[in-house]
Amino acid sequence: MTPHEVLERQLGRARHKVEILETLIEDRTREAYLTQQALRVSEEGYGAARLETAAAEARFRTFFDNAPIGKCMTGPDGRLAMVNPALCRMLGYSAEELSSRNFTAITHPDDIGKSRDALQRMLAGECDQSAMDKRYLARDGRTVWVHMTILLVRDPGGRPQYFITHIEDITHARELEEARRAIEGRYRALFESSRDAIMTLEAPSWGFTSGNPAALAMFGARSDQEFVSLQPWQASPECQPDGRSSGEKAREMIEIAMGEGFHFFEWIHRRIGGETFPATVLL
Repeated sequence: MTPHEVLERQLGRARHKVEILETLIEDRTREAYLTQQALRVSEEGYGAARLETAAAEARFRTFFDNAPIGKCMTGPDGRLAMVNPALCRMLGYSAEELSSRNFTAITHPDDIGKSRDALQRMLAGECDQSAMDKRYLARDGRTVWVHMTILLVRDPGGRPQYFITHIEDITHARELEEARRAIEGRYRALFESSRDAIMTLEAPSWGFTSGNPAALAMFGARSDQEFVSLQPWQASPECQPDGRSSGEKAREMIEIAMGEGFHFFEWIHRRIGGETFPATVLL
């Protein structure tokens, strides 16, 4: 082999090695580029996720802070972690004061037990939400009646994270209900004890709906059921002294009372046994 041929062979081997190295460099460059692109996509996705999370948190905070009813987040241990302005106004505490307290510190002593029971049932997995009426103690000593709905939030692994509670002040409604019951109790006592016969009627049939003991005795009824089975004109003779039908005249008396607010008149009634008797009636 001539020196020239030897040199050509060596140059060919060198060119082959250079081609291999160029191919390796090109492959590594491509891999590096793809890795860089993947990292950039990952970073962009992470950034987008962070932005989406921040936006969701901002929406939640706006809803939470501006809600017209009280809202709070409570830890599984019962500590108030977050409260909204409506709850602060309701109870007269600042957010800082409430956030340092356990819910038992602001709950009426008689309602602590049922509140704890509700939380324990949710923590035990018996249910995920609960609703109840209970009493809070405001800073100035007032008792505040509320209706609350409690929801337990768990992490992806099912572990309890916190409770979200929606709290509506129903104090005024409770006071009205208590006043209504008191008035109803006084009316019932007057109704039952009156020596005058008192009956109630209801449109559109205008049949008797109730009668006190004096009314039952006056008409000879043996029970409330027997009395309320009567229409006013059935507890009357067929005609009144002026010759008019008792049914027709009774409806006229009712219409006058409805138009004027009351009506006072004389009437002939009939007991269940058939005996008639005169009476003065105030509708």
